[in-house]
Amino acid sequence: MSTFQEIKQKFTDAYTAQEKRQAEFEAKAEKARQSAMRYYSIAARKMGDCYKLKHKGWMSRDIHWTEHLVLPILLEVDKITGLNFHEDFTRHTFGLRNECPVFATDKNGKTVASLCFTPGETEKGQIFIDTGKKRYDQCSPNSIAALNGFDNVTEEVTSIEVIIDNIKRNNPDLELNN
Repeated sequence: MSTFQEIKQKFTDAYTAQEKRQAEFEAKAEKARQSAMRYYSIAARKMGDCYKLKHKGWMSRDIHWTEHLVLPILLEVDKITGLNFHEDFTRHTFGLRNECPVFATDKNGKTVASLCFTPGETEKGQIFIDTGKKRYDQCSPNSIAALNGFDNVTEEVTSIEVIIDNIKRNNPDLELNN
């Protein structure tokens, strides 16, 4: 065999060996990919299950601070004062402060008093009530913050008496049962 033939044979043998090794690596890679895809499929299903469970968790949240904290407080205020806050009560909140305005009506349906609740640390049952005063050092008048009530002075509701005092303070001419 000539030198050229020997060189050519060495090359083809090496090339064939290389192709064989490459095919082995590709087979191993394909096996790993299939395995990963099986796990990916399982992971994708598990992530879907996780999403569905989280969604169910959020959808099952039926305890809202307005309905389960503010409404019972208003019923107590109604008993003590003779006002009618709860009649038109909705659990809707408004604005960036998440405020819940409520209105008391007389027998003719005329609004005679109003309160505005905002949540504090909800998990602790903390709520606040607007005092009717403004803080002009917090934000400039007619700003978005002021329009959303961030300039309102609030006080924490620690008892029913805090609310009744607030009603008396903001509605001095209003006659209450207590």
